Parts: sequence; structure tokens; C-alpha cells
Amino acid sequence: MQRAFEVSALAKKELEEARNFYRDVSSKRGMDFLYAVQESFRQIETFPMSGAPFDKGLRKMILRKFPYVILYHVTDTRVLIVSIMHTRRKPPSFDDSFTV
Repeated sequence: MQRAFEVSALAKKELEEARNFYRDVSSKRGMDFLYAVQESFRQIETFPMSGAPFDKGLRKMILRKFPYVILYHVTDTRVLIVSIMHTRRKPPSFDDSFTV
């Protein structure tokens, strides 16, 4: 079954911020970061259960060559990218009211 693939507003914002940071370091580094994210998105879309279980029903995929983790949620009908977080930052707060 093909699942819808969606990226949350938070994840889009985090992606843009990280891309801008790496692009400021060098344009090649910025492109390498985007390529790593795209590769991880393809992996998640093709094999959604391949990421390790995380918290609150989320799964995580470690980004190659960069200190980032992609947090995502899988249902029967969709894959939702919730966050693209730096591994040295505090994860997003998911209290008991968190729903995806």
C-alpha cells in the first residue's frame, strides 16, 4: 500500500534553517545536506518501519554525515515527517496532548 508522504511545518522550518546554516559554510555543504535529507526521505518513504522506535509512537532516522535525526510518524495511510532535529539540541516537547 502506498502511503501519503507529508512534511510538517516544523520540519520544513528546521530543514530550511539547517540548509541555510550549511549553505553559509559552503554551497557544496548545503547541497550535501539537502541530498542527505532527500536520501533519508526516500528510505523512510520506501521502508517506513526502518527507523528505530523513538517516543510517542514516533520513529527516528539518523541522517548520514550530519548531526541530525529525522523524527516521523507512520500510519496505515501516511508517513508524516514531524521534525528534523540537531542531535545536540533538546528534542521537541511532546507532552500528553501531542497528536500527529
